[in-house]
Amino acid sequence: PMTDLDSKIQEKAMKVDMDICRRIDITAKLCDVAQQRNSEDVSKIFQVASKKKERRFTSEEDVAEPDTDNARFSEGDVSCSLNITDEMKRMFNH
Repeated sequence: PMTDLDSKIQEKAMKVDMDICRRIDITAKLCDVAQQRNSEDVSKIFQVASKKKERRFTSEEDVAEPDTDNARFSEGDVSCSLNITDEMKRMFNH
């Protein structure tokens, strides 16, 4: 026969299982988001690169540009990863 303690342990185990499943779901969603943002960034970088190639012949100012572009992308990456970290903390603390 199942004792009260047994049923409490089983209940707790089910809650833990559900929590783990929820966290796995959240992690999967965050990975999807990160991948989407990554591929968007990559396509942006390609667009920027191809525009630069087209304009390189018309202007010498392009030489100074790559620095500003790199800064913009890396700042974006940093804020993106911070957002994901904050999101994870917020979800896991509930």
